[in-house]
Amino acid sequence: MAPVAAAPAAAAALADRGDLGVSSIRPSAGAAAELAARVVAQGPCGPAGAAVLTPIGPGPVNGNVNVLITGGNSTAVNAVINGLLPGQSPVLGFQTTAGLQQVSGPPAGTAPVGGPVTVNGTLTGVVVPGSSVTVAVNNPIGGGIQPVAQGRFLCENVPPPGPPVPPGPPVPPPLPPPAPFPVPPPPPPGLGPTLPPPPLAARFPGVPIIPEADSLFLLVGGLLVGGTLVALLRLRGHHD
Repeated sequence: MAPVAAAPAAAAALADRGDLGVSSIRPSAGAAAELAARVVAQGPCGPAGAAVLTPIGPGPVNGNVNVLITGGNSTAVNAVINGLLPGQSPVLGFQTTAGLQQVSGPPAGTAPVGGPVTVNGTLTGVVVPGSSVTVAVNNPIGGGIQPVAQGRFLCENVPPPGPPVPPGPPVPPPLPPPAPFPVPPPPPPGLGPTLPPPPLAARFPGVPIIPEADSLFLLVGGLLVGGTLVALLRLRGHHD
């Protein structure tokens, strides 16, 4: 929301809005009851609203009023009043959440007589939906202030809230930690660790093993061969 100091700028912006002026809201006499019922059924106002002013009695005063909420407890007003006599000063009355509020405009001139008079101001509070906006003027030749026009305040409806957002899918639970590797089972009873095979003597206890049997055989064979050679040499000597 803009602060209260922004009310003049907001009022100027309202003056440029054709969607809330007389050109877009022209209630006929036959539609007055229907408009009243629709306004009463409205909920809280949106940021902007308007009222079409029609004469009270045979007078020619009419106009349109635009409002814009400019803060949490402030409303800018922009109005155009037609049909005033020269010297008449319009006073707009509003029913707001802070009570009855008024905004005064400058006196009407003579160029031309009955020409539009622009009224800008700021209200404390927010205009009550469906309430009456009145225009009262002074008598330039003497006399009290009297109402000359009024209209019912119509506000922009706040769009209904959308459907609630459906909840998302449930978050899956965290994965469990991986299972530890299984410990290998112990060996079955009677099966110990594998031992190397026993020595040959242990496998055949009845057969004695003579150490160095091959060496003795070679020694005996060598002696026999040597003796044979010596005998052959001796025989050759005798023949010579």
